[in-house]
Amino acid sequence: MQKTNFVFPLFLLLLCLVCTSGFAQDKKPQLLIGNGDNYYMHPVWSPDGSKIAFTESNYKGIWIMDADGSKPVQISNEAAAGWGFEWSLDSKYILSRVAIFEGYRRFNAVKIFDILNNTENQITDYRTFMPGLPHWIDYDQNVLVFGKKRPEKIKYDISNINPDKSEFPSKTCFLKGDKIAVYNNVTRNIKTLDPLDASG
Repeated sequence: MQKTNFVFPLFLLLLCLVCTSGFAQDKKPQLLIGNGDNYYMHPVWSPDGSKIAFTESNYKGIWIMDADGSKPVQISNEAAAGWGFEWSLDSKYILSRVAIFEGYRRFNAVKIFDILNNTENQITDYRTFMPGLPHWIDYDQNVLVFGKKRPEKIKYDISNINPDKSEFPSKTCFLKGDKIAVYNNVTRNIKTLDPLDASG
């Protein structure tokens, strides 16, 4: 399935829909960053709404800035870092899969970026086969990475929250190529779903 990537200046959309928010229809988007020479894309709000993370063209690197567009800071300039990154629930960390290239070979590793201290922690080695994106699970106490055969659960507790373990989700969904994989956290079995299969 062919994918098309759209590159555009980063805009803050000010909820022009008429609903219970009370915003007027004549509100216009506000340009936060981008001058025609440098292109940014894929803006993602932090869960607490205080910051926006985004990436450059070709998903190179990760930037963050305050919600009003001030204080832009680059936290990574690595290849592929901006593709599918995730905020932690407390808005203090960003989880990302980064890449390096040696000739025609691509190597991926998973990193966690500390937003407050502007530091990073690499939690896997660089591998030639890491087709899936990493995901926070168990309320940010672990990271799930899909490897060559099955998901790999990496313990990395960044949270001070100690929730009831019974509240942990029993299943985790993630992309495996162009299909949806459902991983059972209890039985550790994987079920693959094809959203384009009309027979299902």
